[in-house]
Amino acid sequence: MNHRRQAVRGLAAALAALVALTAAGCSSKAKSGDGKQTGAGGVKTGEGVTDRTISLGALTDMTGVYATLGKSVTQSQQLYVKQVNAAGGICGRKLELTVRDHGYDPQKALAAYTELEPKVVGYTQFIGSPFVAAVKQRVDAQDKGLVLPQAWSASLLGSPYIRVLGATYDVETINAVDFLLKEKGLKAGDRLGHVYFEGDYGENALKGSKYAAGKAGLTVVEQKIKPTDNDMSAQVAALKQAGVKAVVISAGPRQAASLVGVAAATGLRVPVVGNNSAFAPQLLGTQAGPALEKMYWFASPSLPIGADTPTARKLVAEYRAAYPDDGLDNGIVAGWTAASVFGEALKKACLDKDLTRDAALAARGATVYGLDLDKAVAAAGPLPEGVRLLAADVTDEDQVREALAAIDADGAELRLAVNCAGIAPSARILGRKGPHDLDLFRAVLNVNLLGTFNVMRLAAEAIARHEPDEHGQRGLVVNTASIAAFEGQVGQIAYAASKAGVAGMTVTAARDLAQFGIRVVTIAPGIVDTPMMAGFGEDVRAGLAASVTFPQRLARPEEYARLVTMIAEHDYLNGETIRMDGALRMAAR
Repeated sequence: MNHRRQAVRGLAAALAALVALTAAGCSSKAKSGDGKQTGAGGVKTGEGVTDRTISLGALTDMTGVYATLGKSVTQSQQLYVKQVNAAGGICGRKLELTVRDHGYDPQKALAAYTELEPKVVGYTQFIGSPFVAAVKQRVDAQDKGLVLPQAWSASLLGSPYIRVLGATYDVETINAVDFLLKEKGLKAGDRLGHVYFEGDYGENALKGSKYAAGKAGLTVVEQKIKPTDNDMSAQVAALKQAGVKAVVISAGPRQAASLVGVAAATGLRVPVVGNNSAFAPQLLGTQAGPALEKMYWFASPSLPIGADTPTARKLVAEYRAAYPDDGLDNGIVAGWTAASVFGEALKKACLDKDLTRDAALAARGATVYGLDLDKAVAAAGPLPEGVRLLAADVTDEDQVREALAAIDADGAELRLAVNCAGIAPSARILGRKGPHDLDLFRAVLNVNLLGTFNVMRLAAEAIARHEPDEHGQRGLVVNTASIAAFEGQVGQIAYAASKAGVAGMTVTAARDLAQFGIRVVTIAPGIVDTPMMAGFGEDVRAGLAASVTFPQRLARPEEYARLVTMIAEHDYLNGETIRMDGALRMAAR
């Protein structure tokens, strides 16, 4: 089975100029008579919290369309709760996970939500985009509890309380079509089949396929189905007659297995890509298994369960130990991720001695603003929740000031700025056509060094206006250099000089801004698998990866993002340039 994780890669590209994270969902002070009180340890409590327990809700599907997914999501969250409690709980309290199976029935789902709402601080699980959408207005206007759904419809975006973890179905489907174009031979003029569930999930995915098709010159052949439709024979016949060259399916695992199995049996042997909800490894043991192995891929908003990373391996080992008779699927990753995110929010809320719903939300929330040139912003597709693009040239003071003013107008407090803007033309000091072009050298320094400095100084001004935390810290600036700053290769003189300048600013900038409680840290990446790298052939990419000491691969954009997050949370890091390069030391050429 094949896995694709291009959603993260696409987001990293969209935010290549500047990223600003701001606190969101800030709570107001508790008022008398609002159900909040002060409990053990001087901690404020509200719905779902006592002096001994913190109650969380899980609205799952154990008997319906997504029974396989629901089981793994729930068991991984129960495992998380068990481990947290064994380590002492959170804020001196044990976690309790109350599970209700709605069987993908709307009436049961709404009844279960109504039952648990006054008893829990929030929900680590809510399967079913249509059901979450049905309670969205109630959550936003009345209940105001944090909900982390196992649903990725764009209709759920915009709520300060319902927080989607990962790319939405439209973005995920755009990446799926992009995969078919780049790796499976789909081309302009071809017809693309799309089988999708009626309702929020399928129709949001359809928006993504239509968007991608419009950009690529494809024609989408639609086949709408219901969750109760399990035999895809009619849909396959229609797609075959239409002459589709590939198929996207936005449905459940059963429908995906039927579609691929029938397609293979009737001679429609084209690549099929499903959304993350359209696969379960158990399908490989069915009659459709051989066809799935040959014809089927699926897109995912997260690392697959079989990813070769320490965290993934640890999760697999712990899950297998707890549930030795059950298989592995991506529901485990989705469930564990949601539970651990909620847990981290509770831990941060505990530090503020406030375990009310408002505090849990405030600890979780963030808004991301990306600055890029006009053309890049105009060409950007659908964005994940909490992401907004602003047009600005990082070298232009007025444009950057206008972007920062827009952030301020949103009522958000700028706390973290990340500089990633850069260009890297190649030219030697003295080449066959004469000396290095001075205007080219000046242009590289203008974007890479002056642009970084411009955003840093103006962002620092904005950050300094906000109140410091209890440790006197107001915020952080993360700049991006390169290992070329230390060992630039032949033809990189302008790029190496600009990035050496970024690295060289780090300590001085940290000293300059210390009086304002602002830290400055620089990251010097090695070879990162950005969209620019996707244009190279596999032989070139393999050669670059072979030059890395260990791990012998290209760095991933999400690893850069995780490093930024770590720097933000590790508030003793300051004035340092951190290499992220797998111990690579570049040769002269």
